[in-house]
Amino acid sequence: MKLSSFLQDRNWLIHKSLAEVQHVFDYYDKRREIIISLCNRIKGISDDAEAIKREIEYDMINFCETKNRNMSHLGELLKLQDRGVRIYKQ
Repeated sequence: MKLSSFLQDRNWLIHKSLAEVQHVFDYYDKRREIIISLCNRIKGISDDAEAIKREIEYDMINFCETKNRNMSHLGELLKLQDRGVRIYKQ
């Protein structure tokens, strides 16, 4: 009885286990690719939103300046942010 059970386990190990494990790896590789693709898409949307926000900020500054408002301090802050400087509100 033990030999028969052992033979079945041995046959599974030799003939089927690698195929089953490969199937599991393939499944997780596909899910990983989907997750990476989604993250890249979300990052792209975020980058686009940030660029649009920046354009609106510059447009608002330009508009205010056409109405004789001094916006140079805000323009300088935006330029610093464009160079990667983090500005914290106090």
